[in-house]
Amino acid sequence: MKIHLHSAFGLVLSVPFACPLAARAPEGASPDVVARYGPVPEQLANAEIRTRNWQAAPGRFLFAHLSGAARFLVEDGSRITIQRLPGKASPMLQFQFLGSVMAAVLRQRGLLALHAMAAVAPAGAIIVAGNSGAGKSTLLGALLARGCAMLSDDLTALRKGVNQSFDVLPGVQRLHLPLDSAQQLAHDVSSFAPHPQRPSKAVVPASTLMAKDSTPLAALYLLRPHSGATLEIEWLEGSAKFLPLHANLYTPRLAEMTPGSFPQLAALAASVPIISIRRPQGRWSAEELAEAVLSQVPFRRSG
Repeated sequence: MKIHLHSAFGLVLSVPFACPLAARAPEGASPDVVARYGPVPEQLANAEIRTRNWQAAPGRFLFAHLSGAARFLVEDGSRITIQRLPGKASPMLQFQFLGSVMAAVLRQRGLLALHAMAAVAPAGAIIVAGNSGAGKSTLLGALLARGCAMLSDDLTALRKGVNQSFDVLPGVQRLHLPLDSAQQLAHDVSSFAPHPQRPSKAVVPASTLMAKDSTPLAALYLLRPHSGATLEIEWLEGSAKFLPLHANLYTPRLAEMTPGSFPQLAALAASVPIISIRRPQGRWSAEELAEAVLSQVPFRRSG
């Protein structure tokens, strides 16, 4: 069986299937994470948390989404066992591997994993977190059109740097754009593959738009729609910064299994501006939102 070496989130991945949406690893690189096909149990015997789609125990994470392509067992942030399910397409396998499965790997390795996108602005890396449908990927597309470099879409990984700073790691070289947003940003959607779970989105390759290196974080935004007519911008202070960060952990309840996330979140809240942006639900302007985001970054202040 052919083994494919890829790079994502600062890690070299050894994978038994091709992941064209992940960068190729450097020649001769040694893998940090090894994925293999093999039997995966339907249940974790010592699971401390069980949900409909995943189970977690110390050092082990079982992902078996009801509509998934495989069962995945992640162990100690370095081993992944994959049991493919019959009749499931490869795009779904790659989508789940590079999303929820990699989030578990990152968390087991002590990194923060946020449901967010990230880009490199003139002042440094900016992260935009928010629920599905908030407009994160559309905003990322608008930032890339303005010359920003991409770090990640949907899953963003942060590593503690020096002097209480955080670095944002380059992730997967693709973004998931709603079809209407892709057309507004002058993309030819007919050439893109559909999103494996959401037909209203396209998978846009972004290898030429990716930042190559980790970048210090300058600011973090929380994006939400609201019923008003204008953008509402608020710099959060003190304890108001922590709860939204916790809510945007990738697979939030997994934090119960990784208590190290809590001091990291507190350090993150103390080290960078965290800014709430509420956009009009009925009027969507990616350009206006991109301008608002970029205009806030240089004005650093403590909180």
